[in-house]
Amino acid sequence: MGDTVGKHLSFGNFRFGRKRSNVENEIRFFRVGRVPMMGNPATGHLIGLSDDEVAVARAFAAGEVPLDAVAGVHGALADQLRQGAYGARRLPWVRSAYLHVTHRCNLCCEGCYSWEGHRNRLPDSTVGELRRALRFLSRQGIDELNVSGGEPFLRDDLPAVLEAAAIEFGIPSINILTNGTVLDPALLQACAPFVSMLSVSFDGASADDAAWVRGEQRFDELVAFARAAQDAGMSVCITPTLHRWNMEDVPRYIALADALGVQVGFSLLSPTSTGEVRHDLLPRGDDLHRLARLMLEAAEGGEEVAVESLACGLACRDNCGAGITSLSVAADGSVYPCHMMHDARFCMGNVFTGDGPTCEERLAMAERVHAWDAESACSACDFRWLCGGGCRARTLGAQTREDPYCETHRAFFSGVFDQIERHLTKEDHHAVSH
Repeated sequence: MGDTVGKHLSFGNFRFGRKRSNVENEIRFFRVGRVPMMGNPATGHLIGLSDDEVAVARAFAAGEVPLDAVAGVHGALADQLRQGAYGARRLPWVRSAYLHVTHRCNLCCEGCYSWEGHRNRLPDSTVGELRRALRFLSRQGIDELNVSGGEPFLRDDLPAVLEAAAIEFGIPSINILTNGTVLDPALLQACAPFVSMLSVSFDGASADDAAWVRGEQRFDELVAFARAAQDAGMSVCITPTLHRWNMEDVPRYIALADALGVQVGFSLLSPTSTGEVRHDLLPRGDDLHRLARLMLEAAEGGEEVAVESLACGLACRDNCGAGITSLSVAADGSVYPCHMMHDARFCMGNVFTGDGPTCEERLAMAERVHAWDAESACSACDFRWLCGGGCRARTLGAQTREDPYCETHRAFFSGVFDQIERHLTKEDHHAVSH
């Protein structure tokens, strides 16, 4: 399953995000419905253009008109071009990474992205080895670290790992992803000073719900864990995994988060690049459209929720960022493009036994991962530069030309732009940066 951590922005007021994406220094022009758009994939910035701005924007992108000249005609457009760093040359850098601190886990969940044959068999890496991984990741320029497993709280020395990440290597944002069943208040207290967010996975919005992913309902334990983390001073996000049989529970999860005073971020049950998942749980057909509608209804209600990249702010994306803006270090030190691609085909080296991949090696792997299928429906899709072609791990795992959740993305973005066209006037088309 794919995890959602980080920003949770609402589409209720149609805010455009400024989330950095991947990395070709080209400006994208496209149209969604009646709205002409331009976007910068290097920064993620988007601008909604009025019809009389399109020609000027294209001339600027082609180098035919300087920014000062644009400002003389369209001041608001020029301001947005400056904010979005349009025309600036930027090299790729990794923004976020996963660090898997253990193979061990006390659960066996459907769709677990980190499951592999050595689960509960190999000894934990040492703190020294994890420091090597942190040194490598800090040199890539990451500003967000997601600490995962296995189950991270099975490590008694987890605070030492987090302290190294935060203090020694200066990583600004550290998130822990946990199954919420290993409750040790003293360990939570020791970890709290270094943690920006604690994400607790839920498999049911009440103690009476079926536990489709875990097999056993442990709702009361999870609530107790979330409250203990809050008592320790941590910010908490509950992270249910959506699948065919629990999609209608989205409003209930939002209500649960409100009752607990925490954030909520949803994951989509997904095959990893190896294709392993319980297929009867995967949404299909009309389920995909219904899922998009549920997300839109939540956003229309002013709720701040996220489902992977769907509701974390509109951004211009060339692709999902695997190997470009994201990396993942497995519990044995192997480096992969993302946490959903722990697959021998995509291994780029090992930071416990070597230096890890160079920038050139990483981008060479990314080029292979994101190789474009000319027969894919993405090439003619209005939303190509918004979804970035979806999740490559899911596409590879499903052995399809498009992301299996493609129809959900299309329906979601279509709904968002329908609302934008209904509510925004011509003067309001410009992006609002964050």
